[in-house]
Amino acid sequence: MKKMTEDKKNINAPEIIYATRGDNKGEINLHWDSVPGASSYIIQQSAYTAAEKKWKTVDITFNSFCTLSGLKQNRKYTFRVSAVSLSGQSCWSPETG
Repeated sequence: MKKMTEDKKNINAPEIIYATRGDNKGEINLHWDSVPGASSYIIQQSAYTAAEKKWKTVDITFNSFCTLSGLKQNRKYTFRVSAVSLSGQSCWSPETG
C-alpha cells in the first residue's frame, strides 16, 4: 500500500482557479481547468483573517466548476481545490479569493 504523500504525486492539483460573482447575492462561481484522471474535486473555503486560516470543505463535485452560496458581504474568502482519482487525492491548488 502506498503512503498518502506518494499517492498525491499520482495526480496533479488544479493549477488555476477562476472566481466570478454569482447571479445571486452571496454567491461565487469557481472554475478551474479539469485534471486528467480526476473523478471528482474537493472545494474548501476559508474566511480570511490575519490571525489564522481555518479550511472547511464546502463542496465535492464531479465537474470543474461550482457555485457556492451563503457568503457574507464585506468578508474576504479564499478558496482552494484538490483533484481526486482512483490513486488518491492531489495536493491543494494555489489559493484564490
